[in-house]
Amino acid sequence: MKIVTHRALNMVRRRKKTEEYTDSIDPGQNPLESILQKEKEQQIWQAIQSMTPKHRSAVVLYYYEEFSIAEIAKILGVFEGTVKSRLHRARKLIVEKIQAEKETQVITEMGVIMHD
Repeated sequence: MKIVTHRALNMVRRRKKTEEYTDSIDPGQNPLESILQKEKEQQIWQAIQSMTPKHRSAVVLYYYEEFSIAEIAKILGVFEGTVKSRLHRARKLIVEKIQAEKETQVITEMGVIMHD
């Protein structure tokens, strides 16, 4: 399982590096919207990286490599229900992590305002 996880993560990292170089702001898109979208994607990726290997591998294989639930179950040697529950838990972890970051940011900003 570790080999599959590491290979999948390495593929995603290589793809992300390529996308970073080839990505530019879409002329039809508002630059602020583009920046906000990239920040959101970065927050999600950081949340994924903080997960346990079993949750991270399920997310990477499903969302980044676009394997089906059945394929992931075969790759990881687990039941389909296990893959589904790992994905469900991983999505919940992402939401919790982003929410915690937002709360920390608000507290920090309030502290700066109070000290001014």
